[in-house]
Amino acid sequence: MPTQASDPLDIIFSPAQVARTGTAYIEERVSNRNNGIPFYLPSIDQKFLPLLPGELCTIVGRPGAGKSAVMMHWARQREKYLSLNQITDRVVVYITYESHIEELYALTVAADVGVPIDAMARGQLDSDQIELVRDCGVRHVAKKIWLIGHSQEKRKKRPRIDLTSVSEALSRIENWNMDGKRDLKIDIIYVDYLQRIPFEGRPESKIIGIDENLNKLKDMGLQFSCPVVVGSQARREVDDRQVQIPELNDSQWSSAGEQVSDKMLSVVRPIKYRHEGESFGKTLVEGRNQMVIAILKQKMGDSPFVVWTIFDPQYNRMVETEERNYAFNKEMGYDV
Repeated sequence: MPTQASDPLDIIFSPAQVARTGTAYIEERVSNRNNGIPFYLPSIDQKFLPLLPGELCTIVGRPGAGKSAVMMHWARQREKYLSLNQITDRVVVYITYESHIEELYALTVAADVGVPIDAMARGQLDSDQIELVRDCGVRHVAKKIWLIGHSQEKRKKRPRIDLTSVSEALSRIENWNMDGKRDLKIDIIYVDYLQRIPFEGRPESKIIGIDENLNKLKDMGLQFSCPVVVGSQARREVDDRQVQIPELNDSQWSSAGEQVSDKMLSVVRPIKYRHEGESFGKTLVEGRNQMVIAILKQKMGDSPFVVWTIFDPQYNRMVETEERNYAFNKEMGYDV
């Protein structure tokens, strides 16, 4: 990440300066109240405060919980909003350390044209489905979602993607000249996921290295004046609980997640822990696509509480279930 020479005057604010910049901030929020980025699911957005520039949101979950799929779904919904509203100078960026970019594109194809992801993985597509895939590719050229990561096509070139190189790549995107007239603005950044980001230097431990990277992601949001959403692996101890919902301090090898993050969510698929018809908290498990999303923390907003959704990984689609918004009982755990 680029650094600049320090000037004490850059961090000192007199009462007059605070009043001026604070009033300007509030007025700017009122004038641009629609610029915050929601989750794009009504039952969550009832209480989830839209993400603002410079905010860091962490999504915690155990392996297979759906962190990557949820972030890609969120990214696609944001891109759809930009396209529908003809916002042509802003782009969504998804940084992947987990999947190669072709796998992520397959999620988009599954959602856009209804070709199941497992059929693509097996190569079991008929001629009509192949044609749908090709048509999707033609339309995808106009989309406003950019990927940073490794590619199967360039598998022999696997440059190190630490956060310094990511920052440089983001700067290149912002200076990308699309039509000879206009540069681009980073709208939101998704990072998949925290524990896979390479360390820079030789930190004393994984905890220190991961916490340093988390702070760099927070700085990245401030540098590019956009929100950053990062997935984080939850520690194994979550599996031993009566109700296996990751909480604020459950980010694996990270002691700073709950302090550095402006917002924290967690995700869990009850079918990973219960059979069909068994209870997960106070709700019965009904099918493989149930997902619980918990809002664990948000500055200036209500938390924690949980929402049940239906998330279909085959088509990377999330829909509402019957309204089940629950509060958090600190003595009894999540009242799900």
